[in-house]
Amino acid sequence: SSGHTDSNGPTTMHNAWNGGMSHVDGYIFPCYSCGNPAKQMDDTISYLSSHSIMSGEASNSTESVGVKYGMLWIDVEGTQYWS
Repeated sequence: SSGHTDSNGPTTMHNAWNGGMSHVDGYIFPCYSCGNPAKQMDDTISYLSSHSIMSGEASNSTESVGVKYGMLWIDVEGTQYWS
């Protein structure tokens, strides 16, 4: 993990809905050495929101808010990734 949001995330979520997926979630792989993991989660949520992707009941929305995701998963790995 680089500690930065994935710039491909919003497009990938839109493409998942456009491709007919019935549920769309995301995940965050927090960077141990990049600071507060809660802030990394907040940054991810803010980044998605800035691209009209909101949390809530996962459904392909035609509203002006764009699309929604069901949940953000946290990918916690072993200590070998903590440097």
